[in-house]
Amino acid sequence: MNQFSKNFAHAALLLIDTQSDTDESFRGSGIIIEYGDYSPNMSEKEKEDVKKGTVIYRYGDKGGLRYYAIDYKEYLRIFGDICYVDMRIKPVNQMTFQYFLDTIAPKNESVWIKEKYRVSVLKGVIGIGNDNHNCQSFAAKALNLLKPVFDPSIITVQDSSRRTKNKIDIFPTFLKEVLQNL
Repeated sequence: MNQFSKNFAHAALLLIDTQSDTDESFRGSGIIIEYGDYSPNMSEKEKEDVKKGTVIYRYGDKGGLRYYAIDYKEYLRIFGDICYVDMRIKPVNQMTFQYFLDTIAPKNESVWIKEKYRVSVLKGVIGIGNDNHNCQSFAAKALNLLKPVFDPSIITVQDSSRRTKNKIDIFPTFLKEVLQNL
């Protein structure tokens, strides 16, 4: 997160087997899906990972939305440095990854491509509006589709300098609103 505003923070989702152990030492791997200013050609490592098929861009060379396998502990190390939430999806809302992907990001619509990525600095700083088209808007749409069970008590805050009286207040405004409606 940015020192000027909590509304600048990366949001990514890790989809992992619901039967996996809750102990992070035994969680195993899942699929991380994230949207950003990403391109399959943004670095030599990214090019190599795309070529090997370890990173998949939903829209190919158009970039933007990508997904790949990642170990739970590695996910927490990279993406959980501020906070994270382990949520369960009720059986009635569970779906295959392919169905999730086709619903959230239809291939023929190019909704989550790099070219469409935008962040309104002013609105991000003051935390109003949701006209941004970024990782947070993608995560919000995905959470609305998945409908996970959310309870503010399951938020794990890693960065003690960002602790708040109400844990949910650590989230950027737009994501906080979505979480409160789950």
